[in-house]
Amino acid sequence: MVAGALASAGLGLVVVVAEPYSQLPSITYWLLGSFTRATLPEAVGAVIPVALGAAVLIWLGFRLDILSLGDEQARSLGLAARPLRLLALAAAALMTSSAVAVAGVVGWIGLLAPHAARLIVGERAGRLIPASMAIGALFALVIDRLATAFGPAEIPVGLLSAAIGAPAFLILFVATSRRS
Repeated sequence: MVAGALASAGLGLVVVVAEPYSQLPSITYWLLGSFTRATLPEAVGAVIPVALGAAVLIWLGFRLDILSLGDEQARSLGLAARPLRLLALAAAALMTSSAVAVAGVVGWIGLLAPHAARLIVGERAGRLIPASMAIGALFALVIDRLATAFGPAEIPVGLLSAAIGAPAFLILFVATSRRS
């Protein structure tokens, strides 16, 4: 909460000092999330860290399954829990920050996709991670198409993903709770 509050204060300061006719619209688009302002060189530049992070997470697959058993179980099986957890978090942060740098804040995909994938492929990380990535990409494509389908002005992708993602997550949460 402290980090979020500090980041929010910093963002507020940037918005206040931004030039209102050129910088402020860019900041607003970034905060609301938009794929329309992303250029091909930016997207290609983001592919490298995203692919690197994805490769690390897929490589960690069965190790993450062992980590889900708890630190003591992982240590008893010869895995160093803390470094593996930090590596997984760093890979996920690298992927997320690269995508956010290009498209802005597009929420709910990273929360919705893994839960949907878990219902389809199960709990094993080796299958869950690639399935989550595929479902997240599909959700982003659908949201992007819907954002431009309602007329000449694009609805910001971040707004639309929240409007669809929040109720969809609630449905998945209920379905997962009943399944358990």
